[in-house]
This record gives sequence, structure tokens and C-alpha cells, in this order.
Amino acid sequence: MLSDDNTKPSFKPGPETLRHTFRIIRFIRHKLNFEKVYLRDYETLSEDFRRIEEYLKNDRDTGSFQQTFSMLFDK
Repeated sequence: MLSDDNTKPSFKPGPETLRHTFRIIRFIRHKLNFEKVYLRDYETLSEDFRRIEEYLKNDRDTGSFQQTFSMLFDK
């Protein structure tokens, strides 16, 4: 990784770096698709949490705490 005179790092790819090519491509594709996935999931999650918010506003019974807690963490 370091050059012979130890002044600056240098990267010299060889045949062993080919095994990482598909991982790098998959990583880049995942990063480019993140916004699409986020926007797709955001709408459904926001609807679910609005429904839970309305449920919490109307039902303030402390006996149903476990059910409410599990509703939040099932999402």
C-alpha cells in the first residue's frame, strides 16, 4: 500500500482486486436506490404512525401499554 520511498500512499490494483468488483457495483447500486426506497416506505410508515398517534390520543388506558408498545416496535 505504501510506495517504496514511504512518502505517500499508492494504490496498485492487481488481479486480486477483481473479486471485489461485484461488491463495489452492488454497493453503488444500493446507494443510488436509497432515495427511491426511502420515499416508497415513508408514505406507508407515516400513515401507520398517524393511525397509532390517533389511537394513543383516544385510548389513554395504562392497561393497554404492552399492546401499544408492541404496535410501535412491530413497524
